[in-house]
Amino acid sequence: WEGEIDKFRQPHYQLVHEFQWSPATRLSQTAYVFQGDGYYDQYREDRWLYEYALPDVTLPDGTVASQSDLVRRRTVEEWDAGWVPTFTHGRGRWTVELQGEARFHRAHHYGEVRWAELLPTLSPDHRYYDYQVEKQTASVSGELRVAVTPRLSLTGGLQATHHGYDLSEDQLKGVSLSEDYNFVLPRAGAVLALSSGANAYLGVARGMREPFFRSIYDPQDYYATPVALDPEDVWNVEAGVSVQQPRWRARGNLYWMKFLNEIVYAGALDGRLRIFDAAS
Repeated sequence: WEGEIDKFRQPHYQLVHEFQWSPATRLSQTAYVFQGDGYYDQYREDRWLYEYALPDVTLPDGTVASQSDLVRRRTVEEWDAGWVPTFTHGRGRWTVELQGEARFHRAHHYGEVRWAELLPTLSPDHRYYDYQVEKQTASVSGELRVAVTPRLSLTGGLQATHHGYDLSEDQLKGVSLSEDYNFVLPRAGAVLALSSGANAYLGVARGMREPFFRSIYDPQDYYATPVALDPEDVWNVEAGVSVQQPRWRARGNLYWMKFLNEIVYAGALDGRLRIFDAAS
């Protein structure tokens, strides 16, 4: 379609600060904010009018039409802000690193039917979805690294994370929801020097990821209803040996992973998309 448009603007402002208290102690932090707004126009053929909050049309011959070609515009107005500090302190064989994270997101989404073939008098700002969504993220983590001997080093860490979603001001469907996800993620590792240029390593860690908001509920989909989803959860263990020489390098490793609550997309007999947590 010749009139298809994709327009988006997102200025980004970032402040980076580093402070060295002493040769062994350092603070680095980044603060940022950006604001984005834009839209894209699309031509769609034979769309069901009720999906766009439009009435059926009675044609001159008395036939009732429920589908029409149309042009839709999807618009987003959003802003994001965050702060990510890291504190590092070393003493002898020990190094401690503490990290934090705070992120805030707010967005206003709305969709408009700009033109419909069977509704020539339609206002170009007719909205078929209109809602606001927020996301908050807070995280703290700590990691300890220690050189037990000149050949053996150990690492251990723990991270606690919170993610929260809030849907509000759904002007057409009146849906509101609030979902929270909390994670505690441990990790540990060891590296052993075998000889000059060769070492063996072992690591174990847990990772988790919250569902995307539109996996929980998509206000832009006429057929969508809120679903309850658990976060994806993965444990992994990795062990291996690496060798590096001036003219060549080689590495071999073994990797084991256990994946729980994978979020999958599947269709149903009615052709509509379904989202759910799969088995491990």
